[in-house]
Amino acid sequence: MFGHNAREAKSIFNAGLLKTFGKLSEPDIARIDGRPEQLIVELVELYDWNEEFAKQKTEAFELKLSIGENSATNELPVGAGS
Repeated sequence: MFGHNAREAKSIFNAGLLKTFGKLSEPDIARIDGRPEQLIVELVELYDWNEEFAKQKTEAFELKLSIGENSATNELPVGAGS
């Protein structure tokens, strides 16, 4: 996901995580370390979502970040993904 300016992209990713997924703590963010596949693991554990639903939420989050939408840092709707 991270291109030319990896450090800035990772910072944006992490800031978005804190605002989008409120149950994630600083230690969770450190474990995720900008890795979408680890975000899926954390979402399954913390939100009790199934893996496919967590993957969809992660992809939606990444898409919003990639197109620069300010809404990427807003809460994503929580559905019954379990």
